[in-house]
Amino acid sequence: MDFATLFTSFEGRIPRKGFWIGLACMVIAAFILIFILGAILPPSIASIVGMLILLYPACALYAKRLHDRNKPTTPWLWIFIGPGILYAAASTLGIGFTEMTMPGQPQPAMVPSGPLGYLLMLLTVVVGLWALVEMGFLKGTQGANDFGPDPLQN
Repeated sequence: MDFATLFTSFEGRIPRKGFWIGLACMVIAAFILIFILGAILPPSIASIVGMLILLYPACALYAKRLHDRNKPTTPWLWIFIGPGILYAAASTLGIGFTEMTMPGQPQPAMVPSGPLGYLLMLLTVVVGLWALVEMGFLKGTQGANDFGPDPLQN
């Protein structure tokens, strides 16, 4: 598996195994990045900066998996990442969220505090689970499709 292509190209298809390996790499990278950024920036800013840094590689990974399911990148990629972006932006700006000091934490955390915050949280969770099932558990199309040859037959 070519990791450079996995995280930089929006072309081609990857099977579920490639998606899970890529997702595991993204999660590890996110923890490391947010740990490093968290030492420098406030937590809400560190998570936004980390998300922005990892947004392009994540979109490249998701696009290839969507292609394996014979789905176009637009609008599916926006449907799957949009709620998470809205949630992060709203919590950073304090729209529908309130700062709350957690026991043992030096910095306050942003938590949903009104209908908008809870709606964004619910939307993000539901769409995130849908995306996980769609890309992580459902089989890709067998044989060639509009986006290239079957990755399992190569």
